[in-house]
Amino acid sequence: MEQTSKKALRILLIVIAIPIALYTSTVVWIHKRTFFEKLSYKPITEQKALERSYMMKTQFPTELHVISGSDETKIDVPAGTNVKYLGVYMRMLNFRSDYYCESSPTYYSPDQYFFIELPNGTRGAAMLPEMIIGREIVTQSGETLTVSGIRKNGSNDRYPYDFLVSGSSQTYKWDDFDCKIDDEEAVVYTCPLMKLTEPQRHKIARVPKFLKIPTHSDDGFFIFPRYKKWNMYMILPWWRGSLMRDVYWFILIIIVLWRLGAWSIRISIRADKKYLIPEYNNVEAYNKVVGYYWPRFYLRAFIAGCIFSPLIWLWTRLYTRAVLDGLEKDIKDRCPKCRKIGLKTEFTGKKTEEQYVGQGSYTPEPTTRVTGKVWDPNMDKGFGKGGYRENTETTYYNTVVYDDYVHKEEYRIYCPHCGFSMTGWHTVHTTKNSRGGDARRVEASTWGKY
Repeated sequence: MEQTSKKALRILLIVIAIPIALYTSTVVWIHKRTFFEKLSYKPITEQKALERSYMMKTQFPTELHVISGSDETKIDVPAGTNVKYLGVYMRMLNFRSDYYCESSPTYYSPDQYFFIELPNGTRGAAMLPEMIIGREIVTQSGETLTVSGIRKNGSNDRYPYDFLVSGSSQTYKWDDFDCKIDDEEAVVYTCPLMKLTEPQRHKIARVPKFLKIPTHSDDGFFIFPRYKKWNMYMILPWWRGSLMRDVYWFILIIIVLWRLGAWSIRISIRADKKYLIPEYNNVEAYNKVVGYYWPRFYLRAFIAGCIFSPLIWLWTRLYTRAVLDGLEKDIKDRCPKCRKIGLKTEFTGKKTEEQYVGQGSYTPEPTTRVTGKVWDPNMDKGFGKGGYRENTETTYYNTVVYDDYVHKEEYRIYCPHCGFSMTGWHTVHTTKNSRGGDARRVEASTWGKY
């Protein structure tokens, strides 16, 4: 009856835990996707972002990719247009808007997109090469200069511009200098779910409808960097991606499983010391050890499964099974007289006479040996050209027939603590008069010509 109630309680807890675990692990999984972004960006309100905005006049015609304020997708913006600069535009926080740049949002490149507002209130992203004016550059000779102007040239360079500097008539091309990174905080605008309906937003963001889309996965304004001494752009782009987040998650799971294993061992040792004592018979000791171990360990496993993943419960079953197997072994090794663990077994040397049982048979497995091989550089094995071509010989054998005999050997189980002793008999089979098993045929295989 007690075992039935425990089983029912275990099933009830699992039924309750599964929806809780699915919910909590989903929340953790969704928010951990923005782990690096949260360490690098601080969300701010639009009002705070507008306090940092300023007016500027475009020097080159550009194309505005509309985000809000117009039904058009793209708008041509002529040179000399007064626009309001709102911040650096990024499609996603862990990627620059040009998709190829590996550096932080505060790094300048002529094809970087900026978030601006036209005089009629239309907002969008546009390339503004003139944003380099006023920035410091470091030339190949090591000079630090301030850019005073920029003009387009007719070259076929990736960035066909001449860059003018203060205090000099000399001009520079893009490859002639490095643009210094601005260490000041920058306003960043991201709109990864631009112009989508609410169901589409949740689908693209891979967030269930009953959960709110995390701020760092939604559109809005941010300050970069959050901390002056660290941001995610100090990590190489490949490690900034999903693989790094998966590695981070995998490491946490390994740590949790390791701790669960340590807890399992610790709790089982305490239970054994507490209840595998002479005061309890085998049945009582078994039930009390399980009763002590199971709720204390499963509570921790239950919490871990709810926080991280219900898959942890599969490992919980392995840990519990290992403990129960060890407990069953200890119970078997328990002396029925003094109830201490430590029963030993030894053979006494007594044997019965051998008796003929009958004939048995088996067929040996074929054996193969290489008789010659040569390297073939043109051989294609699927992972690169080159491989050995081999000649082999396979030998097949006749069936082996033998006589089967049986006898019994006496063994003694005794307790070194109280002197308890009991004997039993162990059945042993022996094989005699084996015949057959000789080579039946040999097959040669040739793989290609030498």
